Amino acid sequence: MVINILAELDKEGIHAVSSLVAHEFLVGGHGSKSKGELKERKELLEQFIVFPFDEEAANYSAEIESSLRKKGQFIGVVDTMIAGTMKSHGIDTILTRNKKHFDKIAGITVLIWDK
Repeated sequence: MVINILAELDKEGIHAVSSLVAHEFLVGGHGSKSKGELKERKELLEQFIVFPFDEEAANYSAEIESSLRKKGQFIGVVDTMIAGTMKSHGIDTILTRNKKHFDKIAGITVLIWDK
């Protein structure tokens, strides 16, 4: 559960998300049949620093995407943008359910989020 993961992360310091991850997370809330889902997601998101996808992140993500394409390992624009945002803020660890994509990016440590 996310709350347990956050408790573990709190022991290590701050936690952050890309504005792209925030978008994906909130889409799920807006699309939910549960009336309280969006509110719960917004409250959870308030516990994170939200890093914007800016020019520096765009440069890193373009570099990542170009490198992966040369190897025939394209993983999708949004994931490369998330990785670019991470690199632009000096973050090297991601908590995700998408290990397959992020494992292909050099310099990123992948932690698995298993519901």
